[in-house]
Amino acid sequence: MEITATWRDMEVPLLSIVCTTYNHARYVEEALHGFLMQETDFPFEIILHDDVSTDGTQAIISAYAERYPRIIRTVLQTVNQYSQGRTSAVVAFGYCRGRYIAFCEGDDYWTDPRKLQLQVDVMMVNPAVTLTFHDCLLRHEVRGDSTNERACLLEKIVFTLEDIVQRDWFIPSQSMVFRADALPLPEWLHRVFGLDWAMHLLLAEQGEVHFLDRLMGVYRINGASISASRPPGFFQVKHIQTLSYFNVYTEFKHDRIIARRLDRERELLYLAYLNGRPAYIRLCSVDYYRFKFRNLLHRWRRRTKPQVEP
Repeated sequence: MEITATWRDMEVPLLSIVCTTYNHARYVEEALHGFLMQETDFPFEIILHDDVSTDGTQAIISAYAERYPRIIRTVLQTVNQYSQGRTSAVVAFGYCRGRYIAFCEGDDYWTDPRKLQLQVDVMMVNPAVTLTFHDCLLRHEVRGDSTNERACLLEKIVFTLEDIVQRDWFIPSQSMVFRADALPLPEWLHRVFGLDWAMHLLLAEQGEVHFLDRLMGVYRINGASISASRPPGFFQVKHIQTLSYFNVYTEFKHDRIIARRLDRERELLYLAYLNGRPAYIRLCSVDYYRFKFRNLLHRWRRRTKPQVEP
């Protein structure tokens, strides 16, 4: 069936799909198939932003754009934006015309043709919702498997800013559909590590975050170990940086809840420092045992929370 057959209005897209690519030739067609199989009663556009790939990615997405000129728009950079301190997704958001934006990097993909319709329906019924997301399977590229490991082990469906601040990562980036007018694009978004968490903070500050307990995509995990390749304390420093940017941007309106997370990150940072010291220093440090116990307790509480019933 023609993609546009069920669209009520062809003039302006209600939703923009943003797909960022960089050397994703092995994967991008799978992502594109997931976009083009979507069954909606509203028009959508696909923005493909490529950051000067060298593996043939641009040729693939250009061929799809020629095949679907009414749906696909390409942004083919000639200067690598990352090398200029610019984040591809933030640049691509500036090209969107839709009231809603769906995001998916070129190495992830969607598996449910009703995904966009279901998420937009939630947001249209409840204007207070600024961000929706759903469950997905994790695919470990190094191991070469697509297990039944689910990304979202959650105990509720409505989340607030406090949840976003206090919890570890739980929203897969390729599952996001959000209100375009609820996401400001401050310059500091180009400077944070882990754009998705910064986006979650900004969107949750504007309204509610809703979870759809349905498997509708696959999230690829590339690299032998992202954590192992970073020095001790790296992620704590980046979390502190993102929270500090957000705290200043919101004029310290949410300082109480942010301060709690900052305290925890500083403890973990100090623990990372102690882990890098000789054993006798760790053994003599009361803080080492205190921080270890609190971190283990925090993880245990997360794992023992009840999950949402399907």
